[in-house]
Amino acid sequence: LHAAAIKASAGLAEHLSIYLAPSALAAAQQLKDAGYTLYITNFKGENAAKVVYKDPLCLVIGSEGTGVS
Repeated sequence: LHAAAIKASAGLAEHLSIYLAPSALAAAQQLKDAGYTLYITNFKGENAAKVVYKDPLCLVIGSEGTGVS
């Protein structure tokens, strides 16, 4: 795990089990295969707090500059 990610987590990473996938695409496919619904942070103008989510879910958050490609 990259040191910057550990620092940005403000200590939370020390209390989580973290799995490192070989790539973002592989991680997304493994989550989908396990039955998770993936949500990307582009809600097309919808209020994220008002979206009806389907469990289990994975919220994918991109960087502020480039988002998720």
